[in-house]
Amino acid sequence: MLDSLNSLVCSKRVLEIVKKLLNRKTVLVFAQRLRLDHKNDSHHLPLHQELNDISNDCAVIWCPLIKLSKKTGSLCLIPGSHKFGHLIYKSSKIPAEKHKIGLVDKIIKGGEKTNYGNDLVKQLFNKKNISFPKLNAGDAVIFRTFLFHGSTPYVGKGIRWAFVSHFHPLDKTPYILDKNSKNMNIPYEADYNKII
Repeated sequence: MLDSLNSLVCSKRVLEIVKKLLNRKTVLVFAQRLRLDHKNDSHHLPLHQELNDISNDCAVIWCPLIKLSKKTGSLCLIPGSHKFGHLIYKSSKIPAEKHKIGLVDKIIKGGEKTNYGNDLVKQLFNKKNISFPKLNAGDAVIFRTFLFHGSTPYVGKGIRWAFVSHFHPLDKTPYILDKNSKNMNIPYEADYNKII
């Protein structure tokens, strides 16, 4: 199954979209994985930006393998929030899975009373700004680092399967590219310096 998903991630169509979004001729495909959630697992992610990764700029593809909506519990996002860049707020420097600030279900129910320490974040983290795309199996949402996104617990039948992968520009991945030598610090035998 993972081989099929890797083929999807590296397909010409997906790579063309990602390269256009990142404005790069070459990208590093990283962290492709299957994610699963079920109704007995209350796991969900608060609203966050994709900052705890190998680069300071990336594109993320999120593709459910089942039909999802706000009613079933799904990915959610704040359209246009990426335009504000990196926003620091309370707990924002902690990986999203470890903090409880900006929990989407609390925001929607009016139960989020936390002081975010950032007025712009307070304005953004409002139920009227949170969008739940209706997604069929195989539909995909592709977004960049600074778009606020999160998820709500899955309450549908069975398991919520989703495929996730990240794409990074080489020049925004500091430990791969040594800016002085222009050589990539990857310990493989192939000459990756030719792809820059």
